[in-house]
Amino acid sequence: MTLCDIMVDLLGLTGKVLNIPSALLGMTLLSWSNSSGDMWADLAIAKLGMGTTALTACYAGPLFNILMGLGIALCLTTFNESAEFSLIESPASLIANVWIMISLIVAIAVITKTKGVF
Repeated sequence: MTLCDIMVDLLGLTGKVLNIPSALLGMTLLSWSNSSGDMWADLAIAKLGMGTTALTACYAGPLFNILMGLGIALCLTTFNESAEFSLIESPASLIANVWIMISLIVAIAVITKTKGVF
């Protein structure tokens, strides 16, 4: 168990004790603490002079997690005939979906405008 895992568990426990909705924790504190390990790895790679690799890792790691995690879960749910699901079940999940779309659009616009050179 790494320090990052302990941080995530501690924040989850804090949310349960303080009655903070899990969707709010997931969009803020848990996502930040879950990404802290990637941040340190990306900083180490950038300090070695491989900035492009570090920048690519910032997007590729979370994108892979989202595509594989949601992709597998949604495929399994779709193949199960009795299951009904919705991506937007609450106002918090709507906000999360809109935030993901906005951040992806901004990232694509910035990368396109700068032609990938920072």
